[in-house]
Amino acid sequence: MIRIVKIKYLPAIILICVCVLAGCDSSKPKEQESAKSKDVETVKQTEQDSVTLYSIKSNGQFGFINKNSDVIIEPKFNNVVGFYDGLCAFKGNDPESGKWGYINKFGEVVIEPQFDVAMNFNEGLAAVLIGSKKALKWGYINKSGEFVTEQKFGRPSDFSNGRARVPIQKEDYLIWGYIDKEGEYVIEPKYRIARNYSDGLAAVSLEPGANKKFGFIDTNGEYVIEPQYDDVSQGGFSEGLVGVRIGDENTGKWGFIDKEGNWVIDAKFDGVEYDGFNEGIASVRSGGWMKGRWGYIDKTGEVIVERKYAAALTFSEGLAGVADDASGKVKWGFLNTSGEFAIEPKYDLVYGFSDGIAKVYTSESGSKRMAYIDKEGNFLWKQDD
Repeated sequence: MIRIVKIKYLPAIILICVCVLAGCDSSKPKEQESAKSKDVETVKQTEQDSVTLYSIKSNGQFGFINKNSDVIIEPKFNNVVGFYDGLCAFKGNDPESGKWGYINKFGEVVIEPQFDVAMNFNEGLAAVLIGSKKALKWGYINKSGEFVTEQKFGRPSDFSNGRARVPIQKEDYLIWGYIDKEGEYVIEPKYRIARNYSDGLAAVSLEPGANKKFGFIDTNGEYVIEPQYDDVSQGGFSEGLVGVRIGDENTGKWGFIDKEGNWVIDAKFDGVEYDGFNEGIASVRSGGWMKGRWGYIDKTGEVIVERKYAAALTFSEGLAGVADDASGKVKWGFLNTSGEFAIEPKYDLVYGFSDGIAKVYTSESGSKRMAYIDKEGNFLWKQDD
């Protein structure tokens, strides 16, 4: 027989349990709402970080537009240097202090103006200086504005491949070494010339001036390519190749080597452009620096655009800026990879394309002004002052 027991206080117990459970869960909606809000903000920040912004100047102040010419950050800063690693160094509006800080792509100040000099962020860190440039008291900050190294370095470089080159004073000259992201020397200062890392290698020379010979070291300071070159292109390795010179500044020739030091393109050019290869094409020169003629080669060393321009920039997004002086006056335009003008020479100066837009300077209205164009040469924005 089943015995049924009546529980006199069952409704009250149930009510209490419900209340307790409800009380325990009462914070969950708030927590979920907070988490959702944070997720939304993270998505917004991520989306905004992926947007390319272009600096503009209006009434003496700097701001930013997007590729649709929409003003994203109103012109309100005394100076800006552009966005790197999601942040932009800006100069505050206090004319007396002239300090620098950083904004994000929403135009929000994330690091207050406090630095006398501020470099770009790269790999999450930026070199900054508080005080006189002669003091050699640079340090590195993170994106929260906190110093992660001591303020003790001569003017350093951006981080690349986890290393930054920094100098120390020795007698009447500087010697260079490399630090890690904690500010510790991983390669002791001993080089008279040191370049930034690219593709895991850095060009260095133990001697300066006419006696210099460049080799390439890895991130531990071990030689991968022994010192033997009279000069190397400033931009370092790009697309697996780097420009190197054999011979003196006046009569030496430039070619390209790979990361094992093998010659890929023989030394036969009088000059190569700073950044080397991009999109499989490099700019090279015939003749002296001042009056030489520039054109383009592919990775086999074949000339694909005749060397006839006063200057030639690196290809980006299928176009390259060149300075044409055929008319007797230097004007800049853009070539395609076939060597034909996609945008005729009519600008005073141009920069490479980024996300379909290029900065140019034009004096068609009488004074030199900044503008942005698309790949058809249409103006998207023009400086109004």
